[in-house]
Amino acid sequence: MSNRAILNIILLAMVIGLTVFITYDPKQESKAMTTLGGPANMEITDITLKRDGLEDVLFQRQHMQWRMLKPYQVSAAPERINALLELPSAVSHNRFSSIDKDLGVYHLAEPKAELTLNKNQYQFGNSERLSNHRYVLHDNTIHLTTDRFFHHLRTSPIQFVSRNILDTGMRIKSIDLPTLKITKSSDGHWQTAPGQAPDVARHQSIENLVDHWRTLRANQVKTIKTPAEVMDITLTLESGRKMKFGVRQTEDELILICNPQGIQFHFDGENANKLLSLTSSN
Repeated sequence: MSNRAILNIILLAMVIGLTVFITYDPKQESKAMTTLGGPANMEITDITLKRDGLEDVLFQRQHMQWRMLKPYQVSAAPERINALLELPSAVSHNRFSSIDKDLGVYHLAEPKAELTLNKNQYQFGNSERLSNHRYVLHDNTIHLTTDRFFHHLRTSPIQFVSRNILDTGMRIKSIDLPTLKITKSSDGHWQTAPGQAPDVARHQSIENLVDHWRTLRANQVKTIKTPAEVMDITLTLESGRKMKFGVRQTEDELILICNPQGIQFHFDGENANKLLSLTSSN
């Protein structure tokens, strides 16, 4: 490459850099990054979700885990909760005072959904036709924000239920299956019968079984259609809490039915074997 070509490249880079420097406006950047505002993620302990024509849903943070309190009393799906917690930091593309405005124009007089984080209320109206941004009323200000929250607010309560059987941190003391019972002894070893420790290979299979109950995620969680008449499985936790499940099984699916919670977990056939019998691998 000739010296003239190199000089031309350097001059072009300088011109581009100078243009960026001249046109950069920090006030514009600050304005573009204005958010809806509200509590920080870790400050939020209570969530209330109200929707027109749908059940109210209540959540509470307990010991760093989110629990649904209504309509089901179960663990909440972390990915759904995290989406709601992002709302205060959502970018406000445009905003104006709601005072003396006709809220009906924005469908905010009777909001389609209302999310309360602690005591901070966010009301959701319709979408602006040109940008497709959603009108959100918060603290006497109407914001236009990217419409990535509304579908979470309108979903069925069952979609907010965790697909894990156990919360993170729950420790199993015993598992009573239809064909097998295992119990952890006072010294921390697993036994298949009182006073009988399994051999090394069988011990690893038991560890795998316990790990599967702790970590496997159901393919689906649904509302119970028909309550179980018999509780075939009992999990006893180290806290003393007992969790009982009815079982319905086909060749392709295992359904664990939790009568008190009103929900059932659906697992495919491969995971069914991992939950009901000893396996040599994860």
